Amino acid sequence: MHRLLLVLAGGIVALAGSWFAASEAPGLSAPGLPPAQRIAATRIDVLSPSLPSRSTILLDCQRLLPAQAGARAVADDATVVRCEALAKTILHGNPVFGHAELILAQAALYREEADTVWTHLGRSRAMSPAEAWLATPRLSMALSLAGEIPEMAEAMMQADLMVTLESEAGLLWAAARYARDDAFRALVQPAFATITPARQQDFLDAVRQLTGS
Repeated sequence: MHRLLLVLAGGIVALAGSWFAASEAPGLSAPGLPPAQRIAATRIDVLSPSLPSRSTILLDCQRLLPAQAGARAVADDATVVRCEALAKTILHGNPVFGHAELILAQAALYREEADTVWTHLGRSRAMSPAEAWLATPRLSMALSLAGEIPEMAEAMMQADLMVTLESEAGLLWAAARYARDDAFRALVQPAFATITPARQQDFLDAVRQLTGS
């Protein structure tokens, strides 16, 4: 039962980004098509400037590109290249679109370019600091990268963790990670001290439920 709860909690964050982005993107340029086909059918030169259209295509890319280092890629090389081009086109029209920078981070992750991943994660954080549905995937991706964490990234991860703990899906994801990852526990401590006592209790209750303690 506890293992099932951990699996469910871990999956919540994967759905959270999709749900939030879908709530911002009610209209589809090609409804009924699978994400990969919709990406292929989207003309980069006439990409709609509307938020729903852009959010929809970026959400498609987010679903297909790897979200963590070592994860099996659903997308092929052509889809990654196209998503990268779409994200850059969106940023050309709106240079502070944090979701597009997240897609560029995922494309760099696909190519195993860790330094570039950190660069785009930092830009996404700078552009969209308060959106939990972006903060949690950024944090999850950062935690998956092997090697020493760049100095500038430590503050970014702490800031994203604080935002994550303020959302319901993010709190459950963090509790599940805390329950199984000793290294993550050290990361949580500074952010945990900044949230309200009520939120701290919610987090502890979630951990206890997952661990049975």
